[in-house]
Amino acid sequence: MECDKIKYFSALSNITKQELLYSMERRTYEAGKPIFVANQTIDRMIVIQSGIVELSISYDKRRKYEDFVIERLTSGAILNHQAFIVKDISDTFFVCRTPVSCFELSYEHMKKVMTKRADLQ
Repeated sequence: MECDKIKYFSALSNITKQELLYSMERRTYEAGKPIFVANQTIDRMIVIQSGIVELSISYDKRRKYEDFVIERLTSGAILNHQAFIVKDISDTFFVCRTPVSCFELSYEHMKKVMTKRADLQ
């Protein structure tokens, strides 16, 4: 995975990037399971290793709420790389359309690395 794809990480030292990568946890999600839902605090960044995740919003189609798919994300896609740094609130749904294997960096793990690495300050 290339951390340089993430604007905030591109200026970091290789040691810091490695520390962030080693702080990531591998997770799997079943098809149909949400990774994030609307109005949820974004507390982790996710890199998809395999599978398909749909990014969608709900809209009122004559009071029958339906989802509008904005994007389908696959291997190599990075979810919430900006929002998790500031613990933003999600306004979209991220739902697995196939089984998904991914790596997650939690805000708490990021904070631990920040205390050790000056270039993350």
